[in-house]
Amino acid sequence: MLKKTLNKISSITLFFITIATTEVEALETIFNADITVDSSFIDNNTFSKNVIRGLLNVGFETNLTNLIGKQSYISVGYAVQRGEQGSDIAIDIQGFSNIDEQDFNHAYEVIFAVKLNKKLFIKLGQMDANSDFAFTEYGLEFINSSMGVSPTIQGLPTYPQPSIGIYSQYKLNSAITTRLGYYESSAKYNHFDDFFSIAEVQWHYQGNSSVKLGAWNHSYLESSDRISASSTDIYIVADHYFNEKFSAFMQWGQAKKKVVAVDQHFSIGVNYQ
Repeated sequence: MLKKTLNKISSITLFFITIATTEVEALETIFNADITVDSSFIDNNTFSKNVIRGLLNVGFETNLTNLIGKQSYISVGYAVQRGEQGSDIAIDIQGFSNIDEQDFNHAYEVIFAVKLNKKLFIKLGQMDANSDFAFTEYGLEFINSSMGVSPTIQGLPTYPQPSIGIYSQYKLNSAITTRLGYYESSAKYNHFDDFFSIAEVQWHYQGNSSVKLGAWNHSYLESSDRISASSTDIYIVADHYFNEKFSAFMQWGQAKKKVVAVDQHFSIGVNYQ
């Protein structure tokens, strides 16, 4: 039943792509493209090597508000990555570059989003869950993977392969926002027999400062004794804004040791401009 539902979501998404392309004269469409290139020098006491990798993102976003009558849009993105994977050479436990990955090119995100009222916002389609959950606002400029997402959160559908799911955001008031997400797990892409769910509460306690408390569940993780098990754990992300020049962030996460490679994670960082 769930597999049929997710297939319907995919069909609905393709339907809105057709609308966006056939009604382009009536709808506002913004096209975008960006490229990121970074280089790392690796010295592992056996040999030294310079590694270069690049990521190209292209896509468009079409405003559907005039067509549907509610504030809404469809967003489509395509990604191309090329270069050596430095993490394989360095043999680190988590990628030291956010774009480190084996070469790929595929549709990255295909999203339909609608704001149903002043408080409720919904997205469905293929999406990167890390764009909405478990990220630190003031850690985005760092290229390390650990600053992007805690390695304790196993199965979060994110780079390099987002997955099909549904996301909802509800603003209780000006200070508190809740988020819920349910996705087909990126571990078994498009198999629809392994799922990842996540919930997050964000408290804006001072201007651009906030604290996020999240809980996640991943079904059918393989434990250290090769028994399938579901894992449920929590994380905390804090972003503090001091002034225009200075900001800081903190991350903490934990997970069951039997089913993850990293069961505890803590990071702290500062920005000065």
